[in-house]
Amino acid sequence: MSSEQSVTKPNLDPLVVMLSKPEIQSNIVNALEKLPDFLEKYDALDRMLTFANEVIKDKASMDYLLGSLKGELPPVQLGRETLESAVLLLDKLPKIAKYVQAMVRVCDMAEAMAADKQSVEYLVNGAKQMVEPWNLKVREGLSIVQEAKKRASNDTSSVTVFSLLKLLKDPSVQKGLHLIKAFLAILEEREARDRVSKE
Repeated sequence: MSSEQSVTKPNLDPLVVMLSKPEIQSNIVNALEKLPDFLEKYDALDRMLTFANEVIKDKASMDYLLGSLKGELPPVQLGRETLESAVLLLDKLPKIAKYVQAMVRVCDMAEAMAADKQSVEYLVNGAKQMVEPWNLKVREGLSIVQEAKKRASNDTSSVTVFSLLKLLKDPSVQKGLHLIKAFLAILEEREARDRVSKE
């Protein structure tokens, strides 16, 4: 009799040990909470499949659908290449869906920001603050160039070797010459390195 009880009575120890783990309990609770949503989606899918089966069985409906599609869609060659591409596309659909969802979120955020006047003003003011210093420097540079052109056109004195030597001692000219010298040295180093790498 005891041997019969041991055969018919299942060993519940591993199940009890598994159910005593907090992460298993948490997952079970999570699954139970999501069960209504899952069942709702399953029912919707079941209804859709049932409808699709009924439409496929109904020859008149299929002829109507295919006839209208033939008029609207270009002819499709169902060859091996087309089927392989369709399978590949189906395989990549989850990844594509993630990218589409990310793009939709970005578009939604952009639409919300465009609708919010305060956000648009904030962005415009921020852009102005970033661009304004550069704008001032460009204007200042242009005014210096225009003033230099005007002075050069009005200056009729001749340039001598002594005036050039005096000009070379000017700190601004010295900085410019050092910059040109460093620029030429860097160019020479890079050209030498390119020659060595090609050989």
